Amino acid sequence: MTKTTMREPEGRTLPNGSLPRELKVVLGVLIVGAFVMILNETIMSVALPTLMQQFEVTASTAQWLTTAFLLTMAVVIPLTGIVLQRFSTRVVFLIAIGAFTLGTLLAAAAPTFGFLVAGRVIQAAGTAIMLPLS
Repeated sequence: MTKTTMREPEGRTLPNGSLPRELKVVLGVLIVGAFVMILNETIMSVALPTLMQQFEVTASTAQWLTTAFLLTMAVVIPLTGIVLQRFSTRVVFLIAIGAFTLGTLLAAAAPTFGFLVAGRVIQAAGTAIMLPLS
C-alpha cells in the first residue's frame, strides 16, 4: 500500500500563516452576502401583519410570501450543484447576488401582492444559489 499525502495549494497563505488581504475581502463579502440572504429568509414573518393590511389580503394569502420563498429554495438548492459544475464560482456568485438584488428591488416597488410574491421568489432563487457557495 502506498501512502498519499495532500499538499496545500501554494500561494494561499502568507509566510506567517495568515491569509492574503484579497482572500479576506472575498471571504468577508461572501459571509456578509450569505448573512443578509439568510436573514431575509426569516424576517418576513415580522412584516406579515403590515403587508396584510397594506395589500388587503388574508393571513393565508400573505403566508404565500414565506411558502413561495421556501418552495423556491427547495427546488433551486439541488440545482445549484449542476450550475457550479458548468460555471465558475465567481459567475455563480454574481448571479446569486444579482438575482437577490433584482428580487429585492421588485419586492420593494411592488404595486400589487402578486409582484411582491414574484420578488420574493426571485430573492429565494438568489439565496438558494448563495447557500451552497458559502
